[in-house]
Amino acid sequence: MKILYVSSFLEGLGGGEGNVTWELAHQSAIFGNQAYIFSPGKSYRQRRRESGLIEATFPAKGMRGLMLFNSTPMNIRRLYRNLEKINPDIIHFHSPVPMVVYVQIWALSHNIPMVFTIHEDPNKFLEYSYMSKGNPFLGLIRKGGFDSYLRNLYLNCQTLVAVNDLHIPFIRQFGYNGKLVCVENGRELSKYNKLTIPKVSAKKKILCFIGMISKRKNQKYLIEVMKYLPKEYELRLVGSPIFPSYLKKLPKLRNVKYMGQVKPDKIPNILKECHLFVSASTEEVFSLVCIEALAAGKPIVGLKNSSTRKLINSSNGILLPLNTKPKVFAKTVLSILNVSQRSYEKMATSARSSVSHLDWSKIIVRYQNVYDDILKNKVETNESNRFNQIFAFLQNIVNGQLVESIVVNLGNSFKSSWDKFKNRKKKGNLLGFAIAGAAITGIAITIFSLINMKNKMRKK
Repeated sequence: MKILYVSSFLEGLGGGEGNVTWELAHQSAIFGNQAYIFSPGKSYRQRRRESGLIEATFPAKGMRGLMLFNSTPMNIRRLYRNLEKINPDIIHFHSPVPMVVYVQIWALSHNIPMVFTIHEDPNKFLEYSYMSKGNPFLGLIRKGGFDSYLRNLYLNCQTLVAVNDLHIPFIRQFGYNGKLVCVENGRELSKYNKLTIPKVSAKKKILCFIGMISKRKNQKYLIEVMKYLPKEYELRLVGSPIFPSYLKKLPKLRNVKYMGQVKPDKIPNILKECHLFVSASTEEVFSLVCIEALAAGKPIVGLKNSSTRKLINSSNGILLPLNTKPKVFAKTVLSILNVSQRSYEKMATSARSSVSHLDWSKIIVRYQNVYDDILKNKVETNESNRFNQIFAFLQNIVNGQLVESIVVNLGNSFKSSWDKFKNRKKKGNLLGFAIAGAAITGIAITIFSLINMKNKMRKK
């Protein structure tokens, strides 16, 4: 089976969404599929990875780890040439970025089924990574077309995959009524299963949280918790900030250590040294680091969210209500770390067994069943119907006003920059003029590419 995966992130970046995309692609190749991945990069290149995965990188620009496809004529032509050459049986996305629109258009025109794995609550997609919850522009962007754009991408897929069954109602509420299954995130558990269990009697007790530094991850709460714990307790925060301003506002305590972003292969050693994993995230779909912590034999004390509700039970940790006071959270931490070594190791063993079903060797089989079911029930459509699908797809995007609003805003920016540049009233407007011009050029290229595709289909 030929499967094409599309990533919006460089390997090792992008949190759960980025890591799962790459790992699933590698696992698919190891499983025996002809697996390909289109990924962002500084330049175009192709290579075969050790797992057997064939990677093609396309020039892209970065934005907080997310890489956006360069909509140049050469890049677009190269993308479509690669799609034609591979001619995959299935295309699998994980991110709703513009590159996906190009690939979906090609897939619709060639009757190739598509799978979309949803890593966020679609009703709160922007809040998860790119905009803070209280941002005044959030509602405007959603109503201005982003939700319509996202919904349109979903509706043109044969199957959506939820990584947590608790989020299935949210996806349905968002307006998707098609095939929807649940396949949880997988991890390579062998990296964590054999880590030694620390002595709970050690004078220095290490707590750990791994994740992007952000309001949603709620590190500020964990720091407040540390004020109620003995000075021998240390909190290690691993991750880089989504918004640097949030990191600057976090309280500075002697027993809180900021470790910054670390490479994925360093995570096992960090978990090995800690006694307890703590999570105060207000929203989380299915946390990779919680799975890894449990596989490492670390009990978890966490506030209730979709992820912790699925992963934490009375045998591997303690789950607390979202409105729990930091002082109560601290007392709960003490209740776990003031037990005998035997009791602690029993909890560590339970933690490991609680996530044993999430090893990639088992998750890839579940994904393979999804792919097999899609191909078994694939419906052939004629060229006329495919043509109608493509332009209904484009019409829905435009009807959502997303493209229209982008064009208008860029047009205004272009005109303003040009006027100021002509009058030379301010320095530095040349850069704004160039950026706006490049963006408009990209949109124009996209439109002309679609018109060209339409004419070719009509000739057939």
